[in-house]
Amino acid sequence: MAMMAHGLGRNEWGDKGQRPKISWAVLQRMAAYFTAYKRLVAFMIVSVLIGSGFMLLPPLFTKFLVDDVLLAGGSTTLLLWLVTGMVFAPLLAGLANVAQAYFNTLMVQRVMFDLRNELYAHLLDMPLRFFTRTRSGDIISRTTNDVNGIQAVLNTSFTNVVTNIITLVTVLALMLYMDWSMTLLILVVLPAFIFPTIKVADLRLAAGRRVRATMADLTTLLTDKLNIGGIILVKTFNQQPRERAEFSATNKDLMNYQVRESMVGRWFFMFAQLFSAVGPAVVFGYGGWRVIDGTLSLGEIVAFVAIMPRLFQPVTQLLNLQVDVAGSVALFERIFEYLDLPKEIEDRPGAIELENVKGNIAFEHVGFGYEEGSEVLKDIDFKVASGDMVALVGPSGAGKTSLAYLLMRLYDPTKGRITIDGHDLRDITLASLGKHIGVVTQETNLFHTTVADNLRYARPSASDDELIEACRAANIHDVIESMPRGYRTVVGERGYRLSGGEKQRLAIARLILKNPEILILDEATSSLDTRSERLIQSSLDSLVTGRTSFVIAHRLSTILAADKIFTVDAGRIVESGTHQQLISNGGLYATLYQEQFKQQEEGMETRASSP
Repeated sequence: MAMMAHGLGRNEWGDKGQRPKISWAVLQRMAAYFTAYKRLVAFMIVSVLIGSGFMLLPPLFTKFLVDDVLLAGGSTTLLLWLVTGMVFAPLLAGLANVAQAYFNTLMVQRVMFDLRNELYAHLLDMPLRFFTRTRSGDIISRTTNDVNGIQAVLNTSFTNVVTNIITLVTVLALMLYMDWSMTLLILVVLPAFIFPTIKVADLRLAAGRRVRATMADLTTLLTDKLNIGGIILVKTFNQQPRERAEFSATNKDLMNYQVRESMVGRWFFMFAQLFSAVGPAVVFGYGGWRVIDGTLSLGEIVAFVAIMPRLFQPVTQLLNLQVDVAGSVALFERIFEYLDLPKEIEDRPGAIELENVKGNIAFEHVGFGYEEGSEVLKDIDFKVASGDMVALVGPSGAGKTSLAYLLMRLYDPTKGRITIDGHDLRDITLASLGKHIGVVTQETNLFHTTVADNLRYARPSASDDELIEACRAANIHDVIESMPRGYRTVVGERGYRLSGGEKQRLAIARLILKNPEILILDEATSSLDTRSERLIQSSLDSLVTGRTSFVIAHRLSTILAADKIFTVDAGRIVESGTHQQLISNGGLYATLYQEQFKQQEEGMETRASSP
């Protein structure tokens, strides 16, 4: 996972713009995405062959028109047929090109469809560690800009490779058929046109590398600052001028790199146009001498001049395609990097479905660390009986939430094991484990959709009556009914249109709707005011009844009725017992409780003395 710590989004080509080595294994892996659509590939190739064949006919018609009609005094019927052919051949070639473009586009879009689905599905299965180490902008850039980049390249390069190879072969065959010596003369001059093209390809490669890297930076900046949390931070610290300047600087870099990418090789192409003018001059010069000598017809010269651009064009495009193909390979490699990242948390072979859950939970000498060589939890060993309410208390950073993460199997312990009803969590399928565990966290996450959709995320099949029943139990129904569109009200990004207490009660209603056997309440009432806390505390009390519950609490008043309280400090459980037992012991829990009780008394005295 070391790569992610540095940001996978910056894995680019070398600083000097050298071509990346094209691995045969990567090419085979790329080809596998296209082999599923062999029929479309075949249709496209046939269309290219038909189109190329028709495009070769006008130069031949021109030769016959000059030699057999204009110079030889041919018939008007032949003239009419040749002129008609010169009109309809490009038309038929155009129709074939339209068909080829359709088959190519359909094939590429289907490959992109498969690739996006595979990438998104894989990212959903990545461990939480991946998302905490990787910039969200890099992830978005990889799944959008890189995939779109592949689409843009494949839309042109795949077709152009096939089209240009077929065109090059057929044009050379026709030229050799007409006159081999004239063809060799053109081929001798061709290298003067090829070598500058290769240099331009290198320059385009370097410019494209800088554009992609800067685009990833810009995407990261947008995702960091234009989400609801980011924009509040910007506004509250009055950092709009700084953010405008940073965005403008990055945007300016992107503009400059894109201008360079667009302008690369323009001088060369100017000289290429000059060469395209010199080429016909050479043909007319050498061909004219041959005509005077009687070894070549005037029609053949005209045909050579007409067909010569169709030789230079595919050669130029094939030389430039090496950049597009290399770019496509590089983009595929970047996506393969994500697809090849280990999932870490996945079903073992033969994992069982968790059924008939009673909720007996055991942590057996569990150790855990987010980084190799460091331990956040040390020798955690305890058992929880079915239906018990267990509270985890302790200072911030003691490891309480890490215990919850392990129980949800967002991470696996580095030592020991965790069991539910005697089954090691690693022997249980992730899907079935998730069905039986419900979570409400301190940071409530709501999607930018309706209240009803957010609730049904727990149970898509829930009826409207079931939604209302769950919301009544969480004391949020009346609030929802007072909204402009009731349960169809859009809550805004991350539920920003709701207060902290309302979001938390909505999350509890969602948990009630899920109806799991095991509950994890991670600071579930921490963002609530006293009135809101009272409103839902009774709901929580009824909810935890008969279920195994883990309550991570900052407000110790909310866990007085817990069957057992574990005090966590520096990654260890330093004491356990009921509220009264821990108060009597006079340990860390008693200290925390007394400090909090004293703060509450001071707050009450302050309010009482206020005018």
